[in-house]
Amino acid sequence: MGNVLFGGKRARAHSRAIEEGMKDEFQATVQGIKVLLLGPTNAGKSTFVKQLRILYGDPYRHEELMNFRRQVHSNALSFLAQLHELAVLEGHGVHSEKDTHAIYCLSPAAEIEKEDLSLVKRMWTDPGIQQAYLDRAKAEISESAEFFINRVDEIASEDYLPPHEHILRLRVPTLRLTTTEMRIDGIAFTFFDASAQENKRGKWLHLFNAVQVVIFVASLADFDVMSKENPNENKLAQSISSLKQLMQEPELREVTIMVILNKSDILGQKLFSIDPAAIRNEITGDKPWADYTGGIKSTKGFESYIIDKIKKSHSRKKAPLYFVSNATNSNEVKTIFSYMENAIIQNYMKQSFFSTMSVSATATDKMSKFKRAGMKASLQATSKLKVEE
Repeated sequence: MGNVLFGGKRARAHSRAIEEGMKDEFQATVQGIKVLLLGPTNAGKSTFVKQLRILYGDPYRHEELMNFRRQVHSNALSFLAQLHELAVLEGHGVHSEKDTHAIYCLSPAAEIEKEDLSLVKRMWTDPGIQQAYLDRAKAEISESAEFFINRVDEIASEDYLPPHEHILRLRVPTLRLTTTEMRIDGIAFTFFDASAQENKRGKWLHLFNAVQVVIFVASLADFDVMSKENPNENKLAQSISSLKQLMQEPELREVTIMVILNKSDILGQKLFSIDPAAIRNEITGDKPWADYTGGIKSTKGFESYIIDKIKKSHSRKKAPLYFVSNATNSNEVKTIFSYMENAIIQNYMKQSFFSTMSVSATATDKMSKFKRAGMKASLQATSKLKVEE
C-alpha cells in the first residue's frame, strides 16, 4: 500500500514538473499575445485595461495622474451639466434661475475651483437634479456621476491625485484605436481598445487576422437604456446583436472570444425597483425583454437569461467564454485574466496558434501526448468567479 501511495505522489510530482516545464516553454516561445477589446460606449472596456495596468503593469507616473485629475474634474462638471440638461428636458428644472445661469457658465474643460464647490453641492441636492439622476438611463448618464459629485471637496483640493478607485470610475469615450502594452507572467501582451462607434469599424477590422483573443464587453446595467446611436433600440439588445455579428466573422473562427457581461453591481441596484419585462421602447413600443419571467430582485436570474439569449443567437462552433463581472473589482478582473491565459495555453496545446504566433521551430515536436495530459490537468483549477461555456 505504501509503495502505491509513494508511486502516486511521485507521479503527481512528475506531472507537476511537466506542467511547469510546459508553461516555461510557452513563455519562452511565444513572442507576444494580441487582445482586441470591443463593445459599446460606457460598457467598461477601458476599465478592464486600467485594472490590468494596476494589477500587472508599471505604476502610473505623476504626469499620468495629473492628466487623470483633469479628467476627474471634467467628469464631475460634465455629469452635472448633463443632469441639468435632462432635468430641463423632462420638465423638472431646478429651483434657482441663478444656479441655472451659473451651470451654463461652467466649462467641463476647466478644473473645479473653490468658488464652484457650493454651486456643485447645491445643484446636486436640487430635487430636479436628483430626479434627473434617477432618470439617467434616458440620456446615458453614467452612474459615476454620483460617485464624483459626492466627492467634490476631495477632488477639488490642491493636493488631489486620483487613487485607483477614482481612475477606474473615470468615463472617457474611446474615440480611436488605443494600444496598451504590458508584460504579464513573462509574456508580452498588447491590448487594442477599439472605438465603439460604428463608423470606426474599419479601423480595427484588419486586427482580426492578428489577434489571439477578442474580449467583448457589454453592460448588464444597460437593460433599460436606449442607444444614443439608434434611439429605436435598447442598448443591451444592441450589444447582443453586435456580438452575434462579431461571432459570424469568418476570420474569428478559431479565435478565443470572451464575453464579459459587466456592471453586475449596478444591475443589482436597478433590479430592486425595475422589472426588465416591463421595459418599453417609448418610440416603437417594443419590449426587448418581454419573455423574461424573473421579476425584480432576481439578479442571477436576469444574468442567466441574457447569457441564454446570446447562446441562442449564434451557431459558432468554438463556444465563447461568458463572465458576469464588475470591472471595478480587481479580484474579478484578475480571475477573468487567469481564464484568458488558460484559454491561450489550451489553444497552444492544440497547436492552433502556431500559424499566428512566433514560436520555436522545435515547439511542436515537444508536444507529446503525455505532456498535453499534464497541461490539461493544470488547467482544471476551480475559480470563485462563475464562467460558462
